[in-house]
Amino acid sequence: MNLNQLSLDPLVRERMLISARTMRQRQFEEILAARQERASSKARAREAGRSIRDPLVWQMGAVGCYEDLPLTNPNDLAFIQEPPCFLEIPYCLREFESNCRRGTPLAVQRIISSESPTPTPAFLHHGLCLALKAGNVEVSRSLLAIGAPIVRRTPDNILLAPVDRQIPLFELLSTHGWTPNTPAEYGAVLLPSVLANHAVLRWFLTHGANPNLGKQQEYRYGGPCTESCDALEKAAYQGDVEAARMLLDAGAVIQNGFPLHAAAAALPPGANPHVGLVTLSKDFDISRIPVMALLIERGADINLKQGPQRGNMVPGYAIVEAVMGGAVERVRLLLNHGADPTKRGPWGSAVDYATRMGSEEMRTHTGGLCSRDELPLPTSQSVSQRRRLFPRIVSFLGAISFLWLTLHWFPTVLPNFRLSPCHLHTQTNHDATSLDGDRGLPLNSILADSERVPFEAHIMSKCPDARDCIRELVVPTMERVGDKVDFELSFIASVSNKSSDVECMHGPTECIGDMLMLCAANLPFPPESNAGQVVALQTPPVRYLGFSNCLISNYEEIPDRTLVEQCALEYGIDFDALNECVSQQDDNPNQGSGGDRLSGVALLRKSARHSAELGVRTSCTVRVDDTVWCVRDGGAWKDCAQGGEGSQVSVLVDQIEKLWKQRN
Repeated sequence: MNLNQLSLDPLVRERMLISARTMRQRQFEEILAARQERASSKARAREAGRSIRDPLVWQMGAVGCYEDLPLTNPNDLAFIQEPPCFLEIPYCLREFESNCRRGTPLAVQRIISSESPTPTPAFLHHGLCLALKAGNVEVSRSLLAIGAPIVRRTPDNILLAPVDRQIPLFELLSTHGWTPNTPAEYGAVLLPSVLANHAVLRWFLTHGANPNLGKQQEYRYGGPCTESCDALEKAAYQGDVEAARMLLDAGAVIQNGFPLHAAAAALPPGANPHVGLVTLSKDFDISRIPVMALLIERGADINLKQGPQRGNMVPGYAIVEAVMGGAVERVRLLLNHGADPTKRGPWGSAVDYATRMGSEEMRTHTGGLCSRDELPLPTSQSVSQRRRLFPRIVSFLGAISFLWLTLHWFPTVLPNFRLSPCHLHTQTNHDATSLDGDRGLPLNSILADSERVPFEAHIMSKCPDARDCIRELVVPTMERVGDKVDFELSFIASVSNKSSDVECMHGPTECIGDMLMLCAANLPFPPESNAGQVVALQTPPVRYLGFSNCLISNYEEIPDRTLVEQCALEYGIDFDALNECVSQQDDNPNQGSGGDRLSGVALLRKSARHSAELGVRTSCTVRVDDTVWCVRDGGAWKDCAQGGEGSQVSVLVDQIEKLWKQRN
């Protein structure tokens, strides 16, 4: 808020200004305290040999782009944000900003020297960012010389400068301690952002950029992952064979990631195989052939299976990616180099997908190869057992309500809470109401009449233990035995006996996250024909679990609209239907022919009562066959079955296989 721009009575304006100053002073003190606590926690973790994990964003005092910027007085908070947010615009600001962009060092120094007291590091950093964006090398040099700091996101501004000024600006930062390997937030390095400019990329690599550094997911202020494939995967996806060759020559390790999969999966903007048939132009299809050939030449495993990425399920094999993307020429290349089209990931095999959703050319191509016995086809029985699932096209046009508004549409109580461990400390007695029902079958389903093993995870959507639990145990297990379990996500929250209030431990935004996941699981899925009858299905677990993983992998951003839209698009979930479900106030969770609509709050209330009836209060609690199997709490696995080994995917898979065989 800029009070200088408000047309108010002078007395009213003065009172508002005093109030705003008081709030900013309090915020300033809280941020300094949070920084001190973060530093102390980091020191204690290192002394104890423990991993460093982030607290909640609000506990860190995260308020903008430059959260690690030195702060010396409350007015510095204006410069943490981008653009700055002032209570009162400094007298010299406009002249200062103009000269940082287009002026001379003498003009900038004159303004700085005329100010009393001397401008703070945060003020100088603001000028430095403007000079970097404008490509003003001399002013940038002058500001650095008089104390402008370089923080984690400062170098990003150079990417907005004129191309011919970028290398001189990076060279300037390097004389003040920055290197191409200096980490930004979550340890990310700048290398993947400069791939398109080969001259800058060459400068980075010449000056020691490590192509195997990349972003980690655990600690905002930590170092980079040292076995990353971020840069090479991005170059492969973009089809930039020259950039990929430069990275490989500099020591990029293909086995750190899945660059071949990235190239095989490359699609034009807006194309999504999860919501409809994708048909590529031949030019776009073959544009990735050179980089794929380079990767295969340098040792990429043609049949390497890709595991979950940040908790999200993926097709699994490069050839499945190519088939799903409608990339006939890439499929041809992969087959010619020994790719097996019958290998199956969570979305089925290449043959499965080509049969179900591929173009006529793709079906003919893959079918022709198999019919010549070059590769085995699945049996007719196994093919007939798979249900054909036709995703609903996601409609983004007309989505006009932001999910945060749902806080005003249903009663939600903001509790006192802490992040870890994620326990619900209060519980009332309720009549248990489960959300059991037909959830549909995953793509690799076996006989529909088999008795499946109950498999349930009780979580809170904004709990890091839930994220780790799903990523490390639930998703890998579902990938291997998803056709043998009746899977359900349940949620932990407090429900009042006296009112309709729902209280979520991590605040109202967690309630929205819970409802988003429940709504995704209960939305009607496009019907299919089964023995002459039309059968309406709910969202298959492979889709709503993938959607839930996508959200919870970025739990601190829930319920950001962009995140929800992206996750919905990725897994073929109707965003408009999600929005309507979460926004629905009525307590009717049914979707029937009578026009009843799903209600997110009703689904959450029932799910929370279900967890309470079972006595589950810790996120994440995994239950198998109606018995607690393992608990993730405080960043560690606890109370796990099989002598504590239940947190291992192989042990859980073996148990489910055993139970399934006993019943079938």
